This record gives sequence, structure tokens and C-alpha cells, in this order.
Amino acid sequence: MALSPFIGRWAGNVYGTNTGRVLIDLVEEDGELRGTIRINDLATGLAKFSCSGPVADELDLELSSISAQPGVEIVAGRVHGGLRSDGSISGEWETVAGTAGTFQVFPHTALMSRSEGPLPAVSQAAGRTSGTAIGSASEAALPVKIRLKNPAISCSLDKGELRRLADILQERSNAARDLELAEFKPDGLPPEELARQRAVLSESFNLNLTITSNDGRELFGAIDQIFNSPNYPEEVASVFIASDNTLRAVHNYYPRNAFRLYLHFTRPAVFDFRILPGLDTPNASSLEVEGYDATWANGVFREIDAFLRDKPSRLSLVHRHTVYDLVLYPLGIPFAFWICHKSTAMVQGFVSESGFLQNSLYVYLFAAAIILFRILFHYVRWIFPVVEYRAPTSRAILHRAVLAALLLGIFGSFIYDVFKYLFGPNP
Repeated sequence: MALSPFIGRWAGNVYGTNTGRVLIDLVEEDGELRGTIRINDLATGLAKFSCSGPVADELDLELSSISAQPGVEIVAGRVHGGLRSDGSISGEWETVAGTAGTFQVFPHTALMSRSEGPLPAVSQAAGRTSGTAIGSASEAALPVKIRLKNPAISCSLDKGELRRLADILQERSNAARDLELAEFKPDGLPPEELARQRAVLSESFNLNLTITSNDGRELFGAIDQIFNSPNYPEEVASVFIASDNTLRAVHNYYPRNAFRLYLHFTRPAVFDFRILPGLDTPNASSLEVEGYDATWANGVFREIDAFLRDKPSRLSLVHRHTVYDLVLYPLGIPFAFWICHKSTAMVQGFVSESGFLQNSLYVYLFAAAIILFRILFHYVRWIFPVVEYRAPTSRAILHRAVLAALLLGIFGSFIYDVFKYLFGPNP
């Protein structure tokens, strides 16, 4: 019986409600896949799971929690995925708590055996590369001198702008490649072997994108392949671009300069009252640049940050914390009192014999008006997301017209009555 193709060590990234790096170790025991999964979440840190599932053509694992950082609770879940033509595994994950997303992992071994001449591992202490196997490279051997992050991205992009952004990132990855090759000086290699290793290193800086659609489908490949593909989705849910993805996941090689950009085109649910309107809208998008070359790192970070800021999402202000409270007291609460006032005839006609029931209905109407105001605020956030992908088939214009009609119809009448009461003739 052939061994499962999923046996071994895999490393890569997870996306979705949790974002970070993942390491998967799988073995086959008693006709079943078993192993451990370690996730280093960007926000909550390291979490460890045990996993098990059948030996099959598709990866289908049940997750059980083992450990997490103090104060962080993790729950059971499920992972489902399959092999790609490039040798990676990609798929979806979900937990019983409702968190979910996608993942992509690569075989965490050297691309070439020692007899074929693996890429040397970088030795920062020596200032040059050593002749050891690629698998011995470690991130600890390359302490980052500068690291820049922007965890609060706000932008609005269409397909053309996203392609232009990817082209800019490829140019900056090419600059990082040139800096890396300038320091790549292994000793004791014949010229033809050195040329071959430099070619492999250079090729690994060619960017690959991961694009996820709203229906869960994924595209992974080079920039031209992705944007010229007939399978390019109408609605894009997320985009991940990293200059060190191939080097770290496939070759276990840590370059001196790298960037990672994750754009999550999410819309907050309108009727999810677990999302507190007084807090910032949850935003998983992030930009991270790190490296030894301060000029390169600062230049890339400022250029990409400026590119995204130049294409801001509309009404991004409503996604900031305390904005809801600032509009609730001067507008939301008076609106609720106005609703009660306009309902006076109905309330008194409905329960004319009981003052208690009348007061109870007024309280109920006041609470319902506050809830309606909160729903409208969530609707504004949904129509104008903090990170937006403008698809040709988007119905954003229709929803914005509906919102304008609601605001003009309801709040227009409310404001008219307020001005009439304050500045109109005395009755």
C-alpha cells in the first residue's frame, strides 16, 4: 500500500479570522494520519493542536486543542485540503467557535539533496554563506534590524489597481533579490554550481499570489497567471503576497529583506450584535516589511503605505472606535425619543385604559429605536467596508441608494420636526 502523500513536515500560512504561520507534522499510524499543528497567530501567539484523519486522496483532519498562550482559549476544529500541482497543500479550516479561513503549506524540506548542491544557509556572524544544507538555516541566525508594520490598513481597490500594486511589489522583490545575491558568496563551490544556486535563489524572488474568492475558491500562482486567468473571481475575499514565501516555505531559507502584505476584503455583518459598534471594525489586513537594509525596508514600507492611502475607502471614519458613541448621544437617543413621540396616538389608542402598559410600550419603542439606529450604523459600515474590493458586479451603488433613501426618509423627517419645534411659530 502506497504511503500517504501528506506524510511529513509542512510549513506555510493561515488566513481568515486568524492570520499567521503554521507548521504541520503528519505521520501514518494504524491506517490513519496523526500529528500536530502549530499556529503562530499574529495577534494571539502560538497555539498547538493534535490532529487525526483518514488516509485518503484529500486531507481531512479533526483538530483537538493542546495548548495556547495564557489568556487565550482555543477550541476543536476541522481542516480540509488537497494537493496542488506545485506540491503544496491548500484548503480550508474551521473551528466549533465559528472562526474559519484558508491555508497553504509547502513541504518543509530542502528543494535539492546534498548531492545536487542545496542552497547554502546564511551565516550572519561570518557575513557570508556557509556550505551547510539549506535546512539548517534559521530565522534566529538572521536577527532583523528593522521591522515596520501597518496593522490598520484602509483602502478601496479594483482589479486594475490590485494588479498595479502587485507589479510594484515585484519590482521591490527584485531589489531585495539583488541585495541578497550581493551577499551570497559560498566558499568552495565550482563556478557552474555557484551559478546554478544563484539562479535558484534569484528565481525564488518571483512573487506568487494567493487570491481567495467569496465562495472559498483559491488561485495561487505568478502575477501574470493570476490576473490573466479565466478563473479570476468576480468577488475577491483576500489577497496574500510575500516576497519570502517560496524561500522560507520551500527552501527553509531566510532572506535578509522581505515584505508580506495581506488584504482581507471583509464586510462586517449587519445583524451580528457580537460586534460592538463602539470599537474599531475588525480588520485582518496587514503590511509588514523587515530587513537588514534600512533604506530598502523604509522605502518599500512608505511606498506601499502611500499607495494604499492614496486609494482610501469611503467613510473610513465610521470604522474607528468611539465614533458610534459620538453620534449616538446627539443623534441616536433624540431619534429614539422622536419615535416615541410620533407613536403617541398609536400607543394611547392601543392601551388607552392602562397608563402602565402605555409607559411599557414607550420603553419598548425607545429600545427598539436604539437597536434600529445601531443596525443602520452597522449597515453603513457594511456598505463602506474598511478594506474594499470594487468588483464590476458589485451592488454597492444600489445599497448606497437604499441607504440614502432611508436617511432622507427617516432622519430627514426627524430633523425637520426638530427644527420646526425649535424655530417654528409657537402653537
